Amino acid sequence: MNGTDVWVIPVPQVSLAELLSHSHRYLSDDERHRLHGRRLSKGQFTFLLTRYALRDLLSFYAPDIAPADWEFSRTESGKPVVSGPVSQLSFNLSHADGMMVMAFASDGEVGIDLEHGDRAVNAEALSARYFTDAEHQQLMSLSAADRVSRFLEIWTLKEACVKASGLGLSRALRQYEFILQDDTGLSMIEHAPLDTAGDLSVSWQLWSCAYAGYRIALAKSALMANRESPADPDFTVREFLWPQQIRPVQLRVERYFSG
Repeated sequence: MNGTDVWVIPVPQVSLAELLSHSHRYLSDDERHRLHGRRLSKGQFTFLLTRYALRDLLSFYAPDIAPADWEFSRTESGKPVVSGPVSQLSFNLSHADGMMVMAFASDGEVGIDLEHGDRAVNAEALSARYFTDAEHQQLMSLSAADRVSRFLEIWTLKEACVKASGLGLSRALRQYEFILQDDTGLSMIEHAPLDTAGDLSVSWQLWSCAYAGYRIALAKSALMANRESPADPDFTVREFLWPQQIRPVQLRVERYFSG
């Protein structure tokens, strides 16, 4: 692959027993141990579906490698990565009620976040805690009816950037600041933490999208020295339907940033 791919994965109407019947063909010994550590059936279902989809999609890019043969490890900060047999792709995933999304990139580190547009949130309290002052003031200037939608736009962008950075919540969400205009405008300020001040030689591409009632944010980061081509706002989107049906779909990109 070249560039960035997004996969939309509706949660299938299958039983946990059906997913479990495939576990011997897909899961590693470590994954089986982690599966048994999840006591609730919902947690087991999500765990299994995530592993099956991830392994199948990696083999979509490398058909000569069986889904069961992929190996994974974690970085020091805990981000999952492909460790073999080949590891040329960055991946990330997110899920909300009824939907899962995965992103893959061959030219940078990728992060993706998904939230249902009808999610009940206390936008005022959460933005006061996790947003910058400018973001919080921007949000509070909107009508109450518009705040949740705008909150989810900013929240998913922040989460996607944190995931792409690979450093998890060890970097505060406030490090990434977004100012959204009423149209498709999007500006980003990356505030350097004290330990890396003056060393932010990273370029970003960001997409904020709407799909079937969900808010999706995609972030891709790369060292500026490694960017070989001009920024391109396009990416490929496909739907993965259980068990192995693939078809193209359209995401509505509402905001885009490159810098």
